[in-house]
Amino acid sequence: MRTSSDSAAIYSFLEKSSRLPADFSRAQTFCFSHEQGFYLVIYFPHGEKKGFELYEVEDFAGNKHELQELELLLQEKTEYFSEKELYSKASLLVQNFSRTMSAGNFFYDAH
Repeated sequence: MRTSSDSAAIYSFLEKSSRLPADFSRAQTFCFSHEQGFYLVIYFPHGEKKGFELYEVEDFAGNKHELQELELLLQEKTEYFSEKELYSKASLLVQNFSRTMSAGNFFYDAH
């Protein structure tokens, strides 16, 4: 699992993969798969953490344990950071993604 808070690089990656948020005025989190990687993005519009955080799990199908580690990391951040609601939502996104994979109902974007 890799993490980044380099907002310029994350913005560029999201732009190239056509995943930029439409609204930069509110905090948000979303996830997607791209070229066999799982990506979780958290955006903070204001304050000390202003900008993007990106969490990446390469070859998520073969690294399911890293998805579980990511979920645990986000749950810990829910307990220790002021953005509790956003980290909680991010944790649920990872949990739902993992369940979808386990159910065999997942198709990834190979582009």
